[in-house]
Amino acid sequence: IDFGRWNTMRSEPALEHLVRSSLPGLDALIVNQQLARGVHTETMIRTLNGMARDHPGVTFVTDARTMSTSFTGMICKLNAAEASRLARQAGEAGERPGALRSHARTIGARCGKPVFVTRGAEGILVFDGTGYSDIPAVVLRGPIDPVGAGDATVAAIAASLAAGGTLEEAGEMGNLAGGVTVGKIKETGTMTPEEIVTLGFRYDRA
Repeated sequence: IDFGRWNTMRSEPALEHLVRSSLPGLDALIVNQQLARGVHTETMIRTLNGMARDHPGVTFVTDARTMSTSFTGMICKLNAAEASRLARQAGEAGERPGALRSHARTIGARCGKPVFVTRGAEGILVFDGTGYSDIPAVVLRGPIDPVGAGDATVAAIAASLAAGGTLEEAGEMGNLAGGVTVGKIKETGTMTPEEIVTLGFRYDRA
């Protein structure tokens, strides 16, 4: 739906109906915001927040480029640069030692759910509301192309959590999914279950 940089939302009721009617059949819903102007109007954001509150059986995960602070009651996935920017907006200091953990805690307090911070070659930092887990990245050799890696990572995290996986297992799946996609050069990387299993088996044996 989010095609073009200057879209404006013209049919909020129709989109709300579509999402709401789909919820009973969903295990997870990913809210992905990349454009400053698109489907995520103030009304739609309030609607999604209400859905997350009213459907605790559905795993809601948000991956928002500029609107992370607008969503509540959803697991938050973001990259290290986005986490630092949000923390600065909240008045936190810059890049002091341990700053990223503090940033994750601040974001977790705001969204009320666990936080996944992707850190490229340093893997994923997970904050569960009380403590942290460092999920090591998959070590890759050769050229890489990051296009599509973020989407693949959040998809794997959401699918893993919806299937009953732990936060750590979801982080591991996210790393593997991202690892598959960055190895696909000059294309928007995607992944299949078979590719994830293959990379995971190879990584475990490395």
